[in-house]
Amino acid sequence: MVRRRTGRWKYTHQITIWKNDPDRTTATDGQRPESALAVCKRWAEVRPISGRERMLADQQQADVVYRVCIRSDDWTRNLTRKHWLKLNDGTRLNIKRIFDPTQEQRELELECTERA
Repeated sequence: MVRRRTGRWKYTHQITIWKNDPDRTTATDGQRPESALAVCKRWAEVRPISGRERMLADQQQADVVYRVCIRSDDWTRNLTRKHWLKLNDGTRLNIKRIFDPTQEQRELELECTERA
């Protein structure tokens, strides 16, 4: 099923929004390992907007930046950079920026980077 809005965005991807479990425990080395909780699913438009390759620790690293548009609702307005998205193919996108382009609380645009 494809969700569409008249205008420039087409909601064709179903994404899952994740966050870390607030009750996760600290490991013996002092690190807090990731303990993911699925928060909700939403329809979204996902567009890659830029990419580059660079050397990092003597290895080729690819960075891809995406723009993700979702409908604004009570839950999505509370998103922070601590949340992340997963596409249906398993691609994880970390949220860099969240903004409401029209200031009408109808849609949110997320700028995300792909985690390799």
